[in-house]
Amino acid sequence: MDIIRIHKSSLSTKMNVKVPAVLLTLLSLTRELVGCPSICTCNITHTDCSSSSSSSSDLPLSFDLISSLITSNTTTFNLSRNGIMLIDPGAFANLSNLLQLDLSRNQLLTLHPFTFYPLSSLEFLDLSSNFLEDLAVDLFSELSNLRELILRDNRLKNVNSKQFQRLAELQHLDLSLNSLVSVSLELLDGLQGLEWLSLAGNKLRTIPRVAMEPLTVLNRLLLEGNRWNCSCSLVPFRHWVEWMLYRGGHVDSIECSLPTILQGRDLRIIPMDMFKHCSQPPSSDRRTPPSECLILSTDSTAACMEQRPHAVNLRWATTTLVLARLVCGVVWLMMIVVAMYGCVYAMLAAKYKQEKLKRTLLLCRLPLMEVKEPEVKQEKEEEDENDMDPDFEEGAKAREHTEWIVLPPEACV
Repeated sequence: MDIIRIHKSSLSTKMNVKVPAVLLTLLSLTRELVGCPSICTCNITHTDCSSSSSSSSDLPLSFDLISSLITSNTTTFNLSRNGIMLIDPGAFANLSNLLQLDLSRNQLLTLHPFTFYPLSSLEFLDLSSNFLEDLAVDLFSELSNLRELILRDNRLKNVNSKQFQRLAELQHLDLSLNSLVSVSLELLDGLQGLEWLSLAGNKLRTIPRVAMEPLTVLNRLLLEGNRWNCSCSLVPFRHWVEWMLYRGGHVDSIECSLPTILQGRDLRIIPMDMFKHCSQPPSSDRRTPPSECLILSTDSTAACMEQRPHAVNLRWATTTLVLARLVCGVVWLMMIVVAMYGCVYAMLAAKYKQEKLKRTLLLCRLPLMEVKEPEVKQEKEEEDENDMDPDFEEGAKAREHTEWIVLPPEACV
């Protein structure tokens, strides 16, 4: 193939003669024999058949012929800008190793449910800038390893709620610049790994919060270019957006179109006081219905809102948490101080009583004079003498004043 290319250049420079069409045909056939159509640029695993990279636009080939000539070891296949209007089912049957497929900027109107069979290894699929109005429910059922799906700039009005159920590995989903008017409750179920989502440039007015709750790891959400109706129905979604911003995610502008009083304002920075009436049930004696409060003039709206209670604002959640922790910490410290005071008081009281007892025992154990106990016989003799000597009583009383009586230690206590 290189020899033919060199020969072609030498003929055109040295002889200054146009290469005949037969030689171009031979060149294209030579490229086809090695597994690369004439309008494509190929290497071992990459095939680029986009019109911007075509080497010979005078020899166009059909999509079926292109796909049949691509080798099975191709992992990247670019078919953008070729004006393709229809792809037959099983057109990629010989490309089971394909990882990236680009079908953007064509004229696709519809796709058969088995268009991408059996591309189970596909990780990147670009269908942007086509004319797709509807997608078959099982269109992506075989793409279990798909990580990035681009459906940007089509004519999608509604997407089936089960469209992405089997795309558990999907991380990037682009639905921008379509005509979506609503997001179904189960549309994003099963996309727990989704990190990037674009719904910009559609016709959305509101999004149910339940539809967004499965996206637990989403860190970037694009919503600009929709006609948001910033009424009570959008308040739950606004709370979800605040939760996403609180955990470090990014959400672009949510510019209100309705009601008139909020037109052009960003929903993310509108005070929650503007929606405080949404938490109050309707009453029979209210002069103005809740739905009309945000459509009236500024003065009447303010008067209407003054009669309604405040709704819970998630912006104060962090402050409330900090104050609660501070109060709990102060109470905990007070309990520790009281416990320490009680222990110290008990120790001091016990020590005081112990010292008092010691002092009492010391006083009781002072050296005392001992008195000899008379023998039994002497007592009897003294009694007899007493009976005989009348002056004995006076002497006994005198001895009692001069002698100490020893008391047992128990008596002191």
